[in-house]
Amino acid sequence: MTSFTQQISRESLSSSQISIFNPLERSDWDALVSRFPQCSFFHTSAWLKVLNETYGYLPIAIALTDQNTTRALTVFMEVDSWITGKRGVSLPFTDECQTLLFDEGDLPLLLDQVYALAAKQNWESLETRSASVLEKNALPSLVHYTHKLSLNPNPNSLFSQFSTSNRRAIRKAEASELSIDQESSLENLKSFYKLLCLTRKRHGMPPQPWMFFRAIQERILSQGRGSLFLATYKSAPIAGALFLQHKQNAIYKFGASNESFQAMRPNNFVMWNAIKSFAQNGCQQLDFGRTSLENKGLRRFKLAWGSSEKTLPYVRRNIKTQSIEIQSDQTHGWHNQIFKILPTPLSRLAGQLLYKHVA
Repeated sequence: MTSFTQQISRESLSSSQISIFNPLERSDWDALVSRFPQCSFFHTSAWLKVLNETYGYLPIAIALTDQNTTRALTVFMEVDSWITGKRGVSLPFTDECQTLLFDEGDLPLLLDQVYALAAKQNWESLETRSASVLEKNALPSLVHYTHKLSLNPNPNSLFSQFSTSNRRAIRKAEASELSIDQESSLENLKSFYKLLCLTRKRHGMPPQPWMFFRAIQERILSQGRGSLFLATYKSAPIAGALFLQHKQNAIYKFGASNESFQAMRPNNFVMWNAIKSFAQNGCQQLDFGRTSLENKGLRRFKLAWGSSEKTLPYVRRNIKTQSIEIQSDQTHGWHNQIFKILPTPLSRLAGQLLYKHVA
């Protein structure tokens, strides 16, 4: 792992300092970020380790410290690709990653240091993935939807918030011969990955590499920081969902299913059982993750649970010109038709080769 540590004193800030360091070299990183109200699972060392170990990205944090107290903090990963260039992303394969701070008055200095770091590292661009105060006045490069559901331990109260069609789908699933398996084992993760490969092929996209999910098993699921739910029919997995957890918040990160069993509504069955489990175990919110503006079906599915919807802007700034780079949504395009017909082994190989560059 590349080491990266730097301290910059500023006379105008009296006792304040800007520190630049690799968060994976700090044993107190999780305790440090957890102090901030904006902290999510994606800020934790578990997620940083998954990305670092799978794709080799270098994590770099910038912190404003005053008398040994960290007042503001942001974290990026350096993506160095011969295909897509060298850039800083906060964070790759992350739905939302807020800047951590207590006072927005600290932003000008923090932003100055972010740009200085980008120039020093020779990044071509800098990308923030959130409704971030760091780039709050910038024109978005790309916009997604985000959906969040408030949880309470009363299943009847939760059920009443769902759309009529969703309640009907859940009742249909419960009347079928479906069972739920909540064991987050490596064996179940392998079953989920098979379903994921089917789902990605259906959508015309390559699956993420298996080593990515193997790292999730080791760093997250086995540590009790995530959950895997599988719907089974006659002992065969037919749908599943993988969630990440931080404090009292759960995040729906990946979903997959076998379309042959769609009439049984296994996706609704999985999500309903997950919602009940999280609510009964003290979670207060379920974050459904990001959704492409073009994916109307997924948006309807998430809204059907009574979730609140907001837009989620991403900002990519060209470091040399300081201009905003407008991005196109890569969810739909000519590539979909290729991956729909590509044999699964070749599609998996494509995912293994390409995802590191896409970030």
